[in-house]
Amino acid sequence: GKHLERSRQDLTKTKRRCLAEQFADVYCTAAERNADLIERTVRKEGFDVDYQRNGWVQERLADQQEDLEESVAAGKQRAHADWTSISPQRVFEESGMRVDHPAGFSPKAGTWHPAKWVWALLTCALHRSNVQFFSHTKVQQIDHESGCHLIRTNRGTIRAKHIIFGVESYLPILDQRFHDVIQPHQEQLSSGLGAPSAMPSNNSITGRFFFGARRGDVLLAGSDSTHVPDRLIGCNKPSRFLTKFSLSEYKRVYGSYRFKLTNEWSGTVGYTPDEYPIIGALDDTGKYVIAGMCGSGSGIAFNAARCVCNRILNIHHEEDDYPPKYFSPSRLLDPKHHIWPNVIVVASPIQEKDRDSCSVPGTEIPEGSIGPMHYDLQGNQTKTKVKSIRR
Repeated sequence: GKHLERSRQDLTKTKRRCLAEQFADVYCTAAERNADLIERTVRKEGFDVDYQRNGWVQERLADQQEDLEESVAAGKQRAHADWTSISPQRVFEESGMRVDHPAGFSPKAGTWHPAKWVWALLTCALHRSNVQFFSHTKVQQIDHESGCHLIRTNRGTIRAKHIIFGVESYLPILDQRFHDVIQPHQEQLSSGLGAPSAMPSNNSITGRFFFGARRGDVLLAGSDSTHVPDRLIGCNKPSRFLTKFSLSEYKRVYGSYRFKLTNEWSGTVGYTPDEYPIIGALDDTGKYVIAGMCGSGSGIAFNAARCVCNRILNIHHEEDDYPPKYFSPSRLLDPKHHIWPNVIVVASPIQEKDRDSCSVPGTEIPEGSIGPMHYDLQGNQTKTKVKSIRR
């Protein structure tokens, strides 16, 4: 919403709101398929990654209840069933947290061991004779000569027809155009032995100022998302204060527990100004990018990589969940010339005065044509005429 106020000043407030809802709809559809693809891959390949799909509870305070209700209603309106509100009693049953207000719940969210997941994917890929993996190899420069990319590294040059930048927050270092487009945010995590007895294993949990999970006797506690300068990209400087604070938040919702800190670390993730990722072609030379996942890489990257690889291989029979009009880098690098999606609106009168309204009947109404027509929920034009579109 706020980013569209700057990048789409040509639109009315109503249309910007509608466009923002369209972005959320497409993003959620892609994330839902991403979750299903991960589970299907784990089962099909027999990956031993401690995979569980037990849901994700997200605490909401008193002043967040209206937003929670609106988000659940918006999800239902667009047929996104994997987001709902649950009572404090249900919160305790699902997470062990004791709260005073309803919380958000994603019942299909999954958890897995991140290192085991990465190694399982690499092992599977390296079983193919046409796959090579270069570790301890730093990319220093990329040139394009005679229709081919030359990837200059500290160990030599690699020639490639296509390149996918999957370096997330490091992208501004390789391409200065992404300074302040991919914004590095430092986040941190701690782990140790001991966990609240009421806390179940392999569930995702987000509290007011923490996120985490339990795996057996190991407790994970994450916190923070601070925008840092590009020179601190990848810097591992965890704050002991934040570690103690996040662990104290566990005590707030679980009560006292014994805990022995064993590890703490930090890193940077890439955020975009509108908090949607950029996925697609960087130019017409064969460069692609998957970045700006805003701390939700697990919910984006797997499906995004599938879509980009399908474009490179000219595979068209599979669904492309990251269409360029929503996720192309030009959306942020050159919004004036970016080809945006048409705004989808519902042309129906509402009782509330001086408020915008939008929904998704599936009918695209081009700029300048919002006028005397009405569409039913199937997107069919009816005889009812509309004098104004308001929310």
